[in-house]
Amino acid sequence: MINNNEIKVIYVERKADLFGSCLSLLSMLEYLTKKGINPLVIVIEEGDLTEKLEERGIPYKIIKYYFNIWPRVKFLPDYLWFVPKIVVYQFCNILSLLKLRKIAKDFKADIIHTNIGPSHIGYSVAKSMRILHFWHLREYQDLDFGWKLYPSKYHFVKKLKSYANYNIPISKNIAKHFSLTGINYQIIPDGIFSKTETTIDFCKDKYFLFVGRIADFKGIKNILWAFSKFCENNTKYKLIIVGKIGSEEYKKELILCAKNEFSLGLIEFVGYKKDVKPLMRKATALIVASKMEGLGRVTIEAMFCGCLVVGKNIGGTKEILGEKQLGLLYNNDCELVTILQSLANTNLDSYKDRIKKAQKEAILLYSIEESGEKILNYYKQVIHCHKLPQKAPINAPDLEYEKKL
Repeated sequence: MINNNEIKVIYVERKADLFGSCLSLLSMLEYLTKKGINPLVIVIEEGDLTEKLEERGIPYKIIKYYFNIWPRVKFLPDYLWFVPKIVVYQFCNILSLLKLRKIAKDFKADIIHTNIGPSHIGYSVAKSMRILHFWHLREYQDLDFGWKLYPSKYHFVKKLKSYANYNIPISKNIAKHFSLTGINYQIIPDGIFSKTETTIDFCKDKYFLFVGRIADFKGIKNILWAFSKFCENNTKYKLIIVGKIGSEEYKKELILCAKNEFSLGLIEFVGYKKDVKPLMRKATALIVASKMEGLGRVTIEAMFCGCLVVGKNIGGTKEILGEKQLGLLYNNDCELVTILQSLANTNLDSYKDRIKKAQKEAILLYSIEESGEKILNYYKQVIHCHKLPQKAPINAPDLEYEKKL
């Protein structure tokens, strides 16, 4: 029986870093724990995330498990180990299900909330125990990370539309990608900062900024190429790149993408920074070149910080910036070069109204308070309206949703 004054929720995460879904989880818990949510977090290892959880007095458990995605195959050894990997992954996940089931039973969980799409153990345990399950959909999985869903996207979508499962896509595009219909989902964008964490400084420095995971799917090579072309006519601006690089070899590969006599010395790799607000506040513009974003935390962070965003006209970036013209969108690398040149040759005062408008939109839609309150209300709405049948099969489908498929 669910206590009206306290809702016990198990949050299933995988990573233990401070990027993407982990940051969103911390922001979500920052609000929900003040509103009567009693959380327990599941991660696969100790790390920066668990340190933050300890600081905030939030309990966590370590369970090793794997995503429901097919192993990547690129080289001959990948093909040789393909089947053994699947066997190991599935065996490990079965053990993880048993561990999570025991934890959920001991914790007396009311809800299991899976914080990332490719993680399925929370869903399976919730089904077996007839516990309400909420599935946070933060990524496309295939279009952004290149993952192939196991056993298929069809089976994943079927789970999303199953009985007693409720979905939280962070954008319209994510909801559309997984063909969500009916009443078992609610679009709730991530809460990035508190409503009070806003700042604007219109005295900008001459640099463009990239913040995020340094990888091909984030469009980093495209940014380096565009900036090097920009530098052929303007050498007064720098490009500052914030984020971890996987290896020195990859860094050398990136430098080759922009290596010419004009951009030499104008590109700075500054590594990971816990607080990017000062850099965003003074940047001429933030460049978001991701090939496909579910929503785009960094875009919203920039909006809170009064930083103009130059983004690729696709996915979540387009959804955030495009409809109300809150930033500058481009379709290809040549258009990005043109925009950079225009920013360098134009008085930035002409963009003040756009920057202010973007910040107001961030406060209205993407604050921790706004997102947290919507999630809390969604929990309460489902708990109030949803009555699990006493003798329902474990995987009983929601017939209304099945009819609409």
